[in-house]
Amino acid sequence: MENWNRNRGLTQEQVAKQRQRFGRNELTPPQRTPWWKELLGKFKDPTIRILLAAAVISLGITATERYALGNTEVNFLDSIGIFLAVLLATLVGFFSERKSAKEFALLNRVKEDITVKVLRDGQIGNISIGDVVAGDLVRIDPGDKIPADGVVLEAMGLTLDQSMMTGESVPAKKKIYTEPLDLERLPEVTLGDDAFVARGTMVVDGYGTFWVTRVGDKTQMGQIAMALAQEDETRQETPLTAKLSTLARQISVAGIVGAMGIFTVMAITSTIQSPLLGMLECLPAWVAGLSLVSLVCGIGMVRQILKPFFAGMGMELKSVRYEALAAIPMVVTVLTLLVGFWGMTFGGNVEAGVLLLKEVLLAFVVAVTIIVVAVPEGLPMMVTVSLAMNMMKMARENCLVRRLVASETIGSATVICTDKTGTLTQNRMTPVRIYAGGNEYPASEFTRLQNAPEWQALVEGIAVNSEANLHVENDTVTAIGNPTEGALLKFLHEHQTDYLSERNAHERVFELGHNSERKMSLVAVRDGDRETGYLKGAPERILSRCSTMLQGGERVPIMPHREAIQNVLDAASQDALRVLAFCEFREHTPVVGDAWLDLCDGCFVALVGIADPVRQEVPHAVQTCQEAHVQVKMITGDALPTAMAIARAAGIYHGTDDELCLDSSGFAQISDAELPEAAEKIRVLARSTPMDKLRLVKALHQNGEVVAMTGDGTNDAPALKYADVGLSMGITGTEVAKEASDIVLVDDNFKSIVTGVWWGRTLYQNIQRFLQFQLSVNAVAMLCALIGPLVGIPLPLTVTQLLWINIIMDTFAAMAYSTDPPRPHTMREKPIPRNAHIITRTMGMTILVASLYQVAILFAVLFGGWFVDPGHRYDFGISPTHPEYLAHNLQALTVFFTVLIMFQFWHKFNCRALHSNESPFTMITKNHLFLGIILSITAVQILMVQNRTIGQFFRTEPLSLRQWLDITLLTLTVLPVAWFGRFLGKLLEKKEP
Repeated sequence: MENWNRNRGLTQEQVAKQRQRFGRNELTPPQRTPWWKELLGKFKDPTIRILLAAAVISLGITATERYALGNTEVNFLDSIGIFLAVLLATLVGFFSERKSAKEFALLNRVKEDITVKVLRDGQIGNISIGDVVAGDLVRIDPGDKIPADGVVLEAMGLTLDQSMMTGESVPAKKKIYTEPLDLERLPEVTLGDDAFVARGTMVVDGYGTFWVTRVGDKTQMGQIAMALAQEDETRQETPLTAKLSTLARQISVAGIVGAMGIFTVMAITSTIQSPLLGMLECLPAWVAGLSLVSLVCGIGMVRQILKPFFAGMGMELKSVRYEALAAIPMVVTVLTLLVGFWGMTFGGNVEAGVLLLKEVLLAFVVAVTIIVVAVPEGLPMMVTVSLAMNMMKMARENCLVRRLVASETIGSATVICTDKTGTLTQNRMTPVRIYAGGNEYPASEFTRLQNAPEWQALVEGIAVNSEANLHVENDTVTAIGNPTEGALLKFLHEHQTDYLSERNAHERVFELGHNSERKMSLVAVRDGDRETGYLKGAPERILSRCSTMLQGGERVPIMPHREAIQNVLDAASQDALRVLAFCEFREHTPVVGDAWLDLCDGCFVALVGIADPVRQEVPHAVQTCQEAHVQVKMITGDALPTAMAIARAAGIYHGTDDELCLDSSGFAQISDAELPEAAEKIRVLARSTPMDKLRLVKALHQNGEVVAMTGDGTNDAPALKYADVGLSMGITGTEVAKEASDIVLVDDNFKSIVTGVWWGRTLYQNIQRFLQFQLSVNAVAMLCALIGPLVGIPLPLTVTQLLWINIIMDTFAAMAYSTDPPRPHTMREKPIPRNAHIITRTMGMTILVASLYQVAILFAVLFGGWFVDPGHRYDFGISPTHPEYLAHNLQALTVFFTVLIMFQFWHKFNCRALHSNESPFTMITKNHLFLGIILSITAVQILMVQNRTIGQFFRTEPLSLRQWLDITLLTLTVLPVAWFGRFLGKLLEKKEP
């Protein structure tokens, strides 16, 4: 690596060699859990285990009956069907979670891809963090994250937050590395050296350049990450997910209690009707023995089986009373099984024993069926999938969601506190007016200014007091660094002035960067035997330090010109111009550090008015927020008149009496007790400090507001963290601000915030749509499973059929509803309150009316023999365990199952509507995935029924075209019925106090 020039950085050839030698600047991702372990983990679900147990028991009884008793008519289709259905349900959940995990990994890669300012081939340019190589010269500014390990070569007040590496909260000041540099032998420097900078640490203050010595896994952060080897937690439970988990447990309790009750009744009935009971009445010793064993085993099963099962469902059997109630079905189960085995062995009645065991298995399958239907075990997981898909959509809308919770919270925002520059404005800052030497120069006369005596002083003030740079490639000029400073450097470049020559001609001795407290920046240089300080910043801060001004090449008293200067400032503010003032101090005696700010004999050089017009889309976006009952408040560092002019242009401020526009000093005069009331009226907060932002957010929280706060600076981090949703700027934002935020606005555009609110509301509504559908299907299937045994139909739906319904309403339904597009009316509704129940009255009434209607029609179809060929009506006199059961009832049960599925075909459309004035088919053509899923499910259902081989597993037989048409027309009636439910729900909501 010869001919390396530290003033020009690496060449492209050297970059390639260094990358080949030391690798890319990427950390090896943590090792993921093998796919086969994730798949096996799916079988830890208690419900899945119950189903597998049922399949094994069914397999054992069928094998006994076929091979021990010689009954060749029985087959293993039911057992195999359960195994296949469990496998299908498990695989669907497994692949869905794998897809979600890949989407999260993609989002993490995007959010970690930060840009770095690097000197290569003599020019500073922006590159991705992964493209940094050992030997690069990296420029760092306040708020930047250090991209790799290295040593400091240039530093001006450089201070780093190293707490993540050292645990020390006090920022560390950095010194310059003085040893020789050699690309062939990179130095071994650690955190103990003041010249060392570590990857992942943050620049708190000052500026500097460092030389990269270690990249990727060889950095100290990389070594720590490899030592820990812990997977990053990308999925956190959101408040919505927690709320839905609670709802799922409540539904599960009801379903499990119902299942246990039905099982107990069916088992007792089977035992009473068995001839074995009459045989045992003559053997009291056997009765006593069997009863005692049943009691002991039943209590043991509660402790060893039921309690762990309930614990796996997130419920605990802590009370003795609950344990006693849970022991009843267990005791009945053991007693019935013992009676059956007694009949097969000691009682001499093998046929009666096998029949009793089959009846118990049927009761067990019915109970499992009810549990499968009732337990929405996939609900929290599917909500997480919906959140992940929503995050991907928001990313395509320039809203990069860094924290999962933000994609739902932003939809509830009631106040948006937004920055001005780049967010409301175009961030295309251009100097359009300059006041210097007592004369005002519009943009058309800037050439005349170049001939004025004040021009050189202005050039020095811009070039020297700046940390920005220009990257020139062909005819394209790109600003690197602060946008305002970049605009000023472009101004010099357009007027054929080389800013680098001016900057390099001066030896810097001291520097203070601009921040929200100082509102100005300072660079002191040494020129021979004197020092010159260049200041630029807010006019009120600069002018207060000036006693003279530059006019005609001479220093004259500024006092006679103050009125003229103020008139220029007022005119610029009315035209919404951002104004920067420039002055200089020339001192023959060296000034120490911050003492420069105490001087008050500066020479005023110029005022530069910079135009940054409002984005064309902002006024409409602000109006959309106002229609959505979301307040918009502008918080900016600009002067109050300028801020008010921009706010008027954006539609934030209308000049009414109930609107407040304040600057930081006026805001500070409002007491904490009065602030919550005043906070509601504030529309503009100018010359704001980070503490002003934080104080405003706290006041809004006292009013119950959900606050979204934007920020781009390092000092904005506290307000971003404290707000309900922190939004940082992807272009101008510092890495500190991005780390503190929940969402990064990739394009810095206010419209993207409004889009985020729209998608956040849509996410919540889509989850409501999904929940409305799932609970409806749950209710229908569970009522069928509960009512069936009571009216002589022990198994109206098989376990395999119920698992198919579960797949429809869990995974596929979640995917279908999660892609529903935002509705225009969504942004005309009020935000969702924090404590609002996710199941509204309208939804509850829709679920109730539609479910009861479906259940009534389903049993009417079965009892009335609708759509069934003559001679194939359901025979209530045959037990499901009888060999002739399916021969008589298969067509009627197929119609029952098909009617249920077709009801769900139409009800999927129904659940897209949450209000009576909303059509189920609104924007349906824009949701291609929804249409694809619903058509695919219908196609599979038709195949399931019409294909005899598949039908053997799902207890179906082919239906005629006329039967299909009749069923379709009948089930279509659920559309108006559900609308009536929504209408009743709307009436109930109107009656709410």
